Amino acid sequence: MGATTVVQVFVLGIDPGLSRCGYGAVRAGAHGPRATAIGVLRTAPADPLPQRLAELQRELRALIVELSPDVVAVERVFFQVNVRTAMS
Repeated sequence: MGATTVVQVFVLGIDPGLSRCGYGAVRAGAHGPRATAIGVLRTAPADPLPQRLAELQRELRALIVELSPDVVAVERVFFQVNVRTAMS
């Protein structure tokens, strides 16, 4: 059996949403994973959709530049009961 290589990466996870887009960054530490950044990006529901999407793009790009993650993971949009809460 061959040797196993473990590569530690700095991950930025994104929970997509139009009104509230959550994020969290996790880095491997001496005692296991450690959260290094968490937050929510918000857009105003009254603003036009193109403006809201552009705002999210700007804020996510700035977050990526600030944190410099090795990888970005985006959660699949899931909805069960209220379809109106899902992003278009």
